[in-house]
Amino acid sequence: MNETVGPSPKNLSDSLRGQALDECRAALLDTLGSVLRDFKYVDVSVISATLNAAREQFDQLAGLRDRKTFESQRSLTASRISLVHEEDLEFSIRLSDLAQQLRESCELPLGQLHLRFMTLLDQQEAAPEQLPVGPETVGCALRALASEAGLNPDERIRMLQDMRSQLIRSLRTLYQNLNERLDALGIEQKSLLRSTDRALSRYATNPENVPAAPAMDPALAITLRDRMISWLDEQLASGGNAPQVARQLGSTELAGLLPSESRQAVACVERALDRLAAHADIPTVARQALDGLRVPLLKLALREPEVATQPEHPARKLLTALVREASELPPDAAPGTTQLNLIEASVSRLGREYKDDAAVFAEVLGVLANARNERLAALARRFDSYADGIRSEERGELARRHASKAIRALCAQEPPRTVLFFLEHYWSVLLRRTLMTYGDRSEEWTQALKVADGLIWSMQAKTETADRERLKSMLPRLVQHLRNGLDAIRVKPETRDRLLERFASLHTEALQGRDPRLVEPDVTAPPEEATRLDKVSGVEGLQILRRPGYLPREPEIPPALSKLEAGQSLHFTMPDGSRASGVIATISPSRQIFVLQMRPDNAPLAVAWSEIARQQGASTLGYSQAPMLFE
Repeated sequence: MNETVGPSPKNLSDSLRGQALDECRAALLDTLGSVLRDFKYVDVSVISATLNAAREQFDQLAGLRDRKTFESQRSLTASRISLVHEEDLEFSIRLSDLAQQLRESCELPLGQLHLRFMTLLDQQEAAPEQLPVGPETVGCALRALASEAGLNPDERIRMLQDMRSQLIRSLRTLYQNLNERLDALGIEQKSLLRSTDRALSRYATNPENVPAAPAMDPALAITLRDRMISWLDEQLASGGNAPQVARQLGSTELAGLLPSESRQAVACVERALDRLAAHADIPTVARQALDGLRVPLLKLALREPEVATQPEHPARKLLTALVREASELPPDAAPGTTQLNLIEASVSRLGREYKDDAAVFAEVLGVLANARNERLAALARRFDSYADGIRSEERGELARRHASKAIRALCAQEPPRTVLFFLEHYWSVLLRRTLMTYGDRSEEWTQALKVADGLIWSMQAKTETADRERLKSMLPRLVQHLRNGLDAIRVKPETRDRLLERFASLHTEALQGRDPRLVEPDVTAPPEEATRLDKVSGVEGLQILRRPGYLPREPEIPPALSKLEAGQSLHFTMPDGSRASGVIATISPSRQIFVLQMRPDNAPLAVAWSEIARQQGASTLGYSQAPMLFE
C-alpha cells in the first residue's frame, strides 16, 4: 500500500497546526462578517458580539480531543434548555433545525473537512458536531447576534428564515476553500479504516473479510478516469443520447477505482438526474429530452468534480435554467412547442460539442437565456395596452389591504358584534375610497379613522360622570359623520337608518353604565363574498379574478409564491368551479395584479394577488416550480 503523502498527525509541527487553525478561524469569521453586511447589520457592538461568539466556540471545539468530552459538555448544555423561557426554547429548536439544514446542504465538503480536522487535531474519534467551523459554531454566532441586536422572539425566527439561503451558499464556498487550503498545507483527510490493531482483530478470524483493493497509484487513477470519459463518448456515439449502459456509472466496480473527488461528483450528478427523471410535475416529453444531459454531465463530473459542490458552475446554472423551462410547460405538452424545441436543441448541442472544454455549457446557457428573454419580452408587449387599467386596479388593491389593516387594528379593542360588522362591511369601503381619492396623509383619511375609533369608544360602558357627559356631547356629531359616510358609499337609506337605530340602542346601554355587548341582538353576518370575474374599468377585453370586500387577515405566503415571475404557470379555480391554467405575462409594480395568458386560447386574464394568496391557503392553487436537484 502506498504511504500517505504529507505529514502524519503525530508529525504535524505546532507552527503548522497553529497556522492552519488561525487561517480556518479567520476564514470563518470573514464569512460570517460578510453575511452580516449582506443583511445590513452595521452596529459595531452587534458585529463584535456575533464574531466573538463564533471565535470562542471555534477555540473551545478545537481544544476538545475526543468525542466523550464533547458529548458530556453538550449534554450539560442540553440540560439547561428546560430552564429557559419558552420563546428561547423555540429559538433553540429552530437553531438546531437550521444547523441540520446547513449540514445536509454542505454534506460533501463538510464531511471532507471534518476528516481533515481530525488529522489536524490528532483526533481518533470526533462527532460531526465537534467540527470548529461547522454549523453548530454558526448557530452560536446567530444566538449572540439575536441577543445583542435585541430581537424579539418573532424577529429571531424571521432572522433564521431570511438568512438560511445565504448561509448555505456562503458556507459551501467556505468549506470548499478550506478543504483546498488544508490540502495545500498537506493536511489530508483522516482515514477511519487504517487502525492496524482494529483491522487485525476484525479480520483475524475471517480472512475472507479482508479488504482486497489496495490504493491505486494516482497516475493510474487519472488514466482510468480518462478512459471512462472516452467510453462515455463511445456510448453516446453508438447508443443515442442516454444509453442504458451508462445510466448508473457510479455503481459500477470501476467507479470504485476513480479518484475520490470524481467518484463523489459522479454520484452527486446521478442523484440529481434521478430526481429529475422522477419529478412528476415536469411533462414526460421534457423529462425525456433532459435525460440527454446524463452523459455530458457525467463526463463533466469526471473532469471537473467541483461541479457537484459549486452552484455557480456554468453547467449547474445551465441545468437550473433548462429545468425551469421544462417546469413551465403545460402538463400535456406535446413535441414541437417552442420551449421544448429550445430544450432539445440545448441538450443536443451539449452532446455534440462537449469534449473537454466546459465553455460550451456557458455558451448554451447564454443562448437559452437570450431566447427566454425575447420570448417573455414579446409576451409582455402583448399586454402593454392594458398598463393604465392594471395600475388603477393595483391602486385599488393596495387601498383595500391598507383599509382592512386599519380596521383590524381598530377592532383589536373587541367592539360589539354590531359595530364589528359595520366596520368590516361598510366603513372599510369608505376607508378604501378615501385612500384612493385623498391618500393616507390626508385630513379625510384621518377623520374617517377618528370616526371609527370614536364609534368603538362610544360603545364601552360609561361608569364615570365625565365619560357620560363626553359621550352625550359627541353623539350628535358622531351620528352625523356615520350618516354622511354611509351616504358617500351609497348605502340604501333603509339599511343606513336600521344601522343607526341599532347604534342608538347600544348607546343607551353604554350611558347607563352597562356593557352593550351583553344585550345586543344577534348579528348574522352575510356570507363571505365569492370569487368573481369583474371587468377592468377602461380596458376593453380584460377581466380580473378577485374576491372583493374586507380582508380579515393578511395571508401567510410561502417564499416560493412570493417569488413568482413572468413565464411561470398558474393553475387555479374559476368562479364556476372549473380549473384554469395560464402563463404569467406581466406583473404590476407592487405585485398586486398578475396578468396571465390563458391556456389554450391565449386570452388575457388579470388575477389579484389577494386571490392568488387566498387560493394558496385553500389548496386550490398550483404553480410551476423547478425542483431542487442538488439540495
